[in-house]
Amino acid sequence: MKIQTYEGYNTRRYNMPWAAKVKLANGRLDFDFRAGNFVGEWNIKHAGRGDLHIDAAEGDAICWGIKDTRGHKEPAYAIIKNGKLEPKEKTEIYDYLSVNTKNPANEKAQEAIEKIKGGDYKSAIEILGNLVQ
Repeated sequence: MKIQTYEGYNTRRYNMPWAAKVKLANGRLDFDFRAGNFVGEWNIKHAGRGDLHIDAAEGDAICWGIKDTRGHKEPAYAIIKNGKLEPKEKTEIYDYLSVNTKNPANEKAQEAIEKIKGGDYKSAIEILGNLVQ
């Protein structure tokens, strides 16, 4: 998916544009930069026109930007909805991921609770024992 087109920029001030998928890991935002790709002209003396792409799916949270050595540019955040970018603030991305990220530990604990409700205590202890390890 194409995120943004750059018409050229000063390489002494800006680095190459970047993009990342954003996940929630251990209560923090985690950026997967391997998902982003800048396709265009770029070398140390001159940066020309190019497109910033990301390999992301419906519902993914993404982030992109270009590093400004003077520190004036903040990255942009969005969620992919209906094939389009829905701009969000960083705090909104965190809230979105908090609600929409599956937690395997919670799923296993819920499975153990269901086993206990069904009277299968041995299986529940086994599930919880594997969860603790």
